[in-house]
Order: sequence, then C-alpha cells, then structure tokens
Amino acid sequence: MSIEAAAGQVADRLSESDFIRVFGHNDADGIASATIMCHALYRLGKKFHLTIRDRITLNDIKKGENTLLCDFGSSMTDLYEDVIVIDHHMTGFNGEYHVNPRLCGIDGDTELSASGTAYITANRLGDNRDLCGLALLGIIGDRQKIAGKNQEIISEGIGNHYLLPRRRMALCGRNPKEQLYTAINPYLSGVSGNKEVVDRIVDSSTKKQDIERSLDIELDYQSLLSQVIV
Repeated sequence: MSIEAAAGQVADRLSESDFIRVFGHNDADGIASATIMCHALYRLGKKFHLTIRDRITLNDIKKGENTLLCDFGSSMTDLYEDVIVIDHHMTGFNGEYHVNPRLCGIDGDTELSASGTAYITANRLGDNRDLCGLALLGIIGDRQKIAGKNQEIISEGIGNHYLLPRRRMALCGRNPKEQLYTAINPYLSGVSGNKEVVDRIVDSSTKKQDIERSLDIELDYQSLLSQVIV
C-alpha cells in the first residue's frame, strides 16, 4: 500500500469520528505532527483533546475511544487494533489504521518523519498545504535529509509560496550573534562562547545595523562563513 493510500484510510476513519483523543511525542517531530493533525481536525469541525507525552503505554488508552498517536505507537505490539498511528519508527503494530513510511518502502530514518507523514494524512482530510512549515520543523528536529518525500513536501511548500528559501545559518538562536555564541552542534572552536570574536565576525559581515533585534538583518554570509570555518 502506498503512503497516500494508508493516509487516506486513516483520514476516512478520522472524518467519521466525532471526537479524537490525540497523543503526541514530546520532541520536535512529535509536537509538529500532533499539531498538524489537530489543525486539520479543527478545520473539519472535529472535537479533540491533545496530550504531549514522553512515552505512551496501553494504560494511557481507553479501549473503544478514537485514539490517535503521533510519532510513537508503531513499535507497540499490544496496542488495540482500532488505535490510529502516525509514525515513522520501527513497526510492530498490526492495526488497520497505521501510516508509517517503513510500511510503504520509504526510509523513515532519513526521508519521511512523523510530521511529514502527518502532513500527507492531513491533506487527505482537506487542503492543509499551508501546514508544510510545521512538517519542516519535524524534519529538522529529527535531523532528516531533504530527500525523497521530505523533498516533495518542501518543494510543494515553496511552489505554493508557503515556504521561502533563504540563506541562513541552521543554528538555534534569536539573532546571528546568539546563534554563533551558543553554538554547540556543531561547536565552533574559537567562536562558540567567545562574545568578543562573535561580535567582530557578525559586525564585520553586517550590511544593516539591526543585529540585536532580528534574524532578518542583511549579512554577507560568504564573509561570515570564511571567518567561522577555518
């Protein structure tokens, strides 16, 4: 079965449900995938209750209740068969309502995250293409590749003008100085934690003097990177 067919099967089940109990894994991909599904359900006028958990057990699930698990559940062999699972991890669950790239010949480690899987499912519930940015958060959070289905989602988002490709640093932080100063993955030897060096690098590479307030300052990234990467 294709990923689209599996997503359609889950979408049909959700469309017929009046209330859905949603659980999401407590990481970027899990929160993004659960958020995508809750947006889609809200737009359909469905009632739902969302809980974010570090892990899920059978004790958390009420038998007979419409339960949707996002970014976990696939590896559980004791789940009730009517539970709905949107995941990308190793599979053990044999229920009918299960969307997982691994079951469709797609690499769930690198080419489709739970958020991407949720995005595909959400678009079987209606036009939810504007949620591609949330899918991208999960892709980045799980450090997946921009390849395969992930690439399709991002390309669709760019084509529909929901995503804007821009050259930036893939580092955490509210502005370039904070990004460089707090960088630990990767750790920038001689730069990370060195305020004087960070100030010098960013100031010398800045075209607009709005460094402290925004990520949208105009930087000469070639100049900046030449000073960071030795």
